[in-house]
Amino acid sequence: VADEDVIDADSSTHRPAADEPLLRTERAWQIRSLLATLPQQDRRILILYRIHDLPADEVAARTGLSSGNVRIRAMRAQIELRTRVMAMVGAGDL
Repeated sequence: VADEDVIDADSSTHRPAADEPLLRTERAWQIRSLLATLPQQDRRILILYRIHDLPADEVAARTGLSSGNVRIRAMRAQIELRTRVMAMVGAGDL
C-alpha cells in the first residue's frame, strides 16, 4: 500500500450542494498536503494502520517496528496531523 493511497470519507446521507464535491476534493488535497509534512515513517504507519486499517502486527512486519511501537507512533502521528489541520482551520485555510 503506497502513501498516496488515502481514501476520502464520503458522506452519502444528504444531497450535496453543487460546489460540495469540489470543496470536499479541495479539503482532501489540503489534508494530503499536511499528511505529506509528517516524517515519512510516521506517515506510512498512519496510512497503513489508521486509514487502511491493517493490524499492528502486519504494519510492524512491514516497518521493522514492534506492534506496540506501531500503535504509539500511529497515535502520535494522528495527534500531530489533527493539530496541523486545526491550525489550518484556525488560519482559515481549510
